[in-house]
Parts: sequence; structure tokens; C-alpha cells
Amino acid sequence: MRVTWLSLILVIAASTIARGADIVWQSGLLDDETKVSNFGDSIEAFAFTGERENNALPLGYTLDAPFDVNGTTFIPINFTFQEIFPDHLEGLTYNNGEFGHTEAEEGLDALIGGLAFEGGISDQFMELTGLTVGQGYQVEFYYHHINANRTVDFDDGNGNVVTVFDGAPGVGGFASGYFLADATSQEIYSVASTGSHYLSGYQLRAVAEQPPIIVDPPDPDPEPSIPALIGYWDFNGDAQDKSGKNNHGTISGGVTFETDIPATIGAGTSAYFDGFADTHVQIEHNEMMPVTSHESFTISMWVKGDGTIDNADDRIFSEGSSIDNNPLFNLGTQNQGADGTVDFYARNGAVVGHVYSVEEAFDDEWHHVVWVDEDNIGRLYIDGEFDSEFDYTSVPDFDADITSIGSVLRAADCCNFTGLIDDVSIYSFALPESDVAALFAGTSPLSINIPGGILGDFDNSGALDAADIDLLNQAIMGGDAAFDLDNNGMADAEDRRVWVEDLKYTYFGDSNLDGEFNTSDFVQVFTAGEFEDTTAGNSTWAEGDWNGDGDFTTADFVLAFSSGGFESGPRPATPASVPEPSSGVLLALGILGFASRRRK
Repeated sequence: MRVTWLSLILVIAASTIARGADIVWQSGLLDDETKVSNFGDSIEAFAFTGERENNALPLGYTLDAPFDVNGTTFIPINFTFQEIFPDHLEGLTYNNGEFGHTEAEEGLDALIGGLAFEGGISDQFMELTGLTVGQGYQVEFYYHHINANRTVDFDDGNGNVVTVFDGAPGVGGFASGYFLADATSQEIYSVASTGSHYLSGYQLRAVAEQPPIIVDPPDPDPEPSIPALIGYWDFNGDAQDKSGKNNHGTISGGVTFETDIPATIGAGTSAYFDGFADTHVQIEHNEMMPVTSHESFTISMWVKGDGTIDNADDRIFSEGSSIDNNPLFNLGTQNQGADGTVDFYARNGAVVGHVYSVEEAFDDEWHHVVWVDEDNIGRLYIDGEFDSEFDYTSVPDFDADITSIGSVLRAADCCNFTGLIDDVSIYSFALPESDVAALFAGTSPLSINIPGGILGDFDNSGALDAADIDLLNQAIMGGDAAFDLDNNGMADAEDRRVWVEDLKYTYFGDSNLDGEFNTSDFVQVFTAGEFEDTTAGNSTWAEGDWNGDGDFTTADFVLAFSSGGFESGPRPATPASVPEPSSGVLLALGILGFASRRRK
């Protein structure tokens, strides 16, 4: 069934402004620009502002003034119901007045400033008149709704559909659509399912002269993503990004660190999320973020929670808009709390949402969840094994500006997870199944091979540099087997030798990493001034700490000279026997003695 809406229409002159430009919405009611469709000229457009008396046409109706919502001016929609839909209005109230139907009204059932429906709407339309044929227009509606569990869609009659609401109660919102006027009158459709809401006002604007620009221009081909680990949060007492990309996390609300961790990780802490509002970790966008901006990407994390008690429709990872409900991409618990499956949801106008894994990951035990995405085809892995594939190519590409762990973050947060999360890592490429299995088995994200990357490039900078050897030294001191380069199951001094001699192909003592160990390295380290100083653990490779103990001491010179590389030029292609101390080495030892005397 259809209901005709009597509407106040602003006839806007053709404009040279195209979609996406900075245009101000038309506001106010101007003389000779008020039109009513589908009724004779003698019928004025007016709003219901008082109580009805005896179901008769009330007196004293006046035109509602435009109203403002968040800086946008809307013109009230004023309309009447025709005879075709009387039963739906029977017994309903609005502004203390009753919607009713009598034969005497003959098609004038109710006169209201906002349309209130109980039980939903289906296939209604609004007729805009006075349009220019061939002109592109944008129309935007303001909705207010009062019950949960509804979906409201806007359809411009030309196949463009925007989902405005999807279950969020008690707030206002917007529907916006574009259309090309093919007649002086244009029908604009609104379709809503379950729930109660009312449509309060609209704005109309011309968006382009002929030929009209009624769709966004195609984006230029993006630069190909550089495969990289772009975020790694191990939650070992903080939410800092350990990938080297500085996409650090900010903790909010009831996030604490617990010693309950997955067995394959073996040490450290995990993050506990208490499920209350405003409990989440928000991720900074500093480098290569958001992850959904890449044509291919991977999200990996460990989770422990119950999907049926505290976690109906709660989210473990989300990206979206900080100001709107569109777009949205997230992973979480089953939206009805029916079981412990993983729930995937993506929306940008079109929706692919609340589709589920086969196996359960939320049964209050630790499980490893990985999402591998290639061109909007997502593959879900649970505990290292392929589980399901999800096609969301129907959802238009989008630009997210906010990333969160443990909730959905928009203008406010929601869907807060209760449970533990650990070792979250994201990548700008699709991990192969072998790497998914390796992460499940306990391999550190820092050790995952990057396509086209360099072994030993721990910060994914594209080069073996001092930052990498410093990271390796820290890992050796901390016992982090993820930095194991010789595959003996641990990070130790031999891994440092492999990095220096077999990967970087230089010598211990090459502080500036120019491929040689010579007097220029002495100049650098003594300029730093940390030789046998009183501050423990303050030295790096570039400052003379060649044995990885955190300090620059005589032990570093012993290691460097024993490798036989001083003043030997670039490292030869084949290993050479260690030479006897040369006059150059004796000179270096003399410099060392001089430096020691200067300290005293």
C-alpha cells in the first residue's frame, strides 16, 4: 500500500556545484516556492500542532518553521494520509491527539508534522514537484526514532539505497540519496521495517548542471600497498605498537593486564576488557592505517570470552567513522548471543552483516582468530584452520578514520567486549595459510616473513639498520624466541652473529654500519661519550654496544677485535681465517687506553 505525503518543496535553480563540493543546504521558506502535490490548490500544507476534536479537521493549523539539527536546517515534512491506509492509524496518538478514521473525512485521516508508525512502514513515497528535467538533485531526510530493532532505508527510485538506521534506539539520524529528475515530479521512496519512528524534515539541493554529476567520481588508482606488519599490540603491560609504525593504542575505561595468556605465547600479559561502556583500546592512525584501506589485509588476535552470557553482539575489532554509523567493519561475537561463533559485519550503505563462523571461538577458552581479506573477500581462520569465507563485495569501498580493539567506536562507543584479548597484529597484505598456522603455533608477528621483505628487518623499514640490531639485542636479553634467526628455538648470541656477519655482512665494531670496521667507527662511538660511563644500559649499537649487554665497555672492543675485521675493508665473500693482531689493532688498543685515561 502507498501513502502520499504532502510536502513543502524548495524549487532550486540549477547549480554548477557538483557532488562533493562545499555547498550549503538551502534553508528557509521563500515566497512562491511552497508547493503541494496530489491535491488541489485550495488545500494548504500545514502541520498538526494541537489536539484533534471529535476526529474533525482541527482549526488553527500553521506552517511549521524550519528546524536545525547539528547545524543543518531542515524543512518540516507536512503531509496527509489518504483513505487507502486508515486501519494502520486507528487508535494511535500523536501530540495528545488520536489518529482515527471516519467516512466524513474522505481521505483526510490525519494531519501531522512528523509521521509516527507502530509496527513499521512499507513502500511509501514522497512526490517532489517543480523539478527541472535532467537536473541532478540530492535529498536528505531527518529521522527520529524511539524503539529498538528497526532498519530504515532510503531509496531514490533509481536503485540507490542507503541504510540509515540499524537497531540503534532513541536517536535522530539522516538519510541521503541522489537522483536525476526525469520529470517535473519525482517520487522518492522510504522503506522501513519493524519499529516505531517518524520522519520530520528534509533538505533538497541541486547538485550539478547537465550533464549531472550524481555519483561520486571514481577514485584514482591507489598506490599499491607495501606489504608490512603495520600494527602489533602484545599487551605486555601496555598498548604500545611494537611493529615500528607508531600506531599506538590509547586505553580507555576498564582495561587491565592479566597473566592469563595463550599457552603458545608463553610469557607476558593479556588485556582484560570489562565490557562496560567506554572500555576499549583506540588505535592511533600514524602510518599505513586504517588496515581496511588496503586492498588486501590481515587481522590476527587471540581471544578468550563467552559469546552467550556477557557478549551478545560485542566486538573485538572495529573500524569505521568517528561521526556517523557508516561505514563500519568489525568482528565480534554472535549478535543474538546464541552461541560462541564469530560474527562478521560490514556496512557502507549496503550491508553484509551478522554472518557467522562454523566453529566457535567464544567458549571461555583461548582461541586464535585471523581474518584474511583480499578485495572484499574475507577468509576466517580459527586456531590455525580455515573456517569460512565471506563475500562482501556488494559493500562499497569506504574510508574509515577510527580503529578500536574491544568495542565499536563511532562518535561514542558501543558493543563492548567482556573477556581477554592478546597479541593483536595487522598486516597490509594477505597472510598465507602457513603464516596463519605459524601465528597460532606461537610465532611472533615480528618474525612473520614479509613478501619482498628482508630477513632480520625487524621493524619492516626495508633495510637492515641499527634499529634492527638494537631490537635483536633487546630480544636476546628478554629471551624472546621470536627473534631466532638460526632456528635453534631461542634468541641468543649466535643470532646476533648471524645478523651482523651473515645478513648485514659486516663486522662487529661497525657502528655506522657502512660495511667496514675502521677508525670512523671509533670517531662515532667516542663522540657519543658513553664508554664505561656510570649509566647502566644506556648504549646502543651505534654508541658502541656491540655485544648487546646495553653498555659500551672494553668487552665490546674484545669482541670486535677478535672478529678480525679492523681496517680489513668490506667483508670478503668467503670467510677468512682470523688474522693475528696487526699494527692497526695495536693502534686501536692504544686509542682505547687513551680513552680510558681520559675518563679518570
